[in-house]
Amino acid sequence: MAKQNKSKNDGPTMDAPMSESSSQQGAGAPEDLADVMSVSGTNAVKSSLAPSLTPPGEEVLEADEGAGASAWHNGKKITAMWCNSSARNSYAAVEGLGWRRINNANDGSWISMTMLCSHAEQTNSNCNIRTESDNKIHEVYVW
Repeated sequence: MAKQNKSKNDGPTMDAPMSESSSQQGAGAPEDLADVMSVSGTNAVKSSLAPSLTPPGEEVLEADEGAGASAWHNGKKITAMWCNSSARNSYAAVEGLGWRRINNANDGSWISMTMLCSHAEQTNSNCNIRTESDNKIHEVYVW
C-alpha cells in the first residue's frame, strides 16, 4: 500500500514522525549513537551505578571508598533509598554517613537487606548498621 502524503491542513499522514536530525539523514534513519550519548567514556557507566544526589537536608562527611574500617553505626536512620536497573545494585542513605551500597555478595542477603532498609526508611525506624572496609552495608538491625 502506498503512503498517503497529505499537507498539514488535510489531516494526519501515514508517514512516521521524524525529528529534524533524522529528516536530514533520511526518513526513519537512526541517529548516531555518539550523538545520543551526551557523555563519553566509562565514567558515564560508573556514575550511573551510584546515586549522585544527597538526600534533602543532610550534611554528610563521606569516607573514600576502601578507606573505611569495619564498624557498627547504632541508632541511625535510613533517609532515602536508591537503585537502578543493574543487577543487585541498591544504596541506602544512612543519616550522617551518606550513601552506602548494600552488600551484593548473593541474591538472598541482598534482597533481605534491601527490604529491611526500605522498611526502615518508610517507617522512620532506628537502625544498627554494620559496614566493612568496602563501605558497604553488611548487616542491618531495624528497631
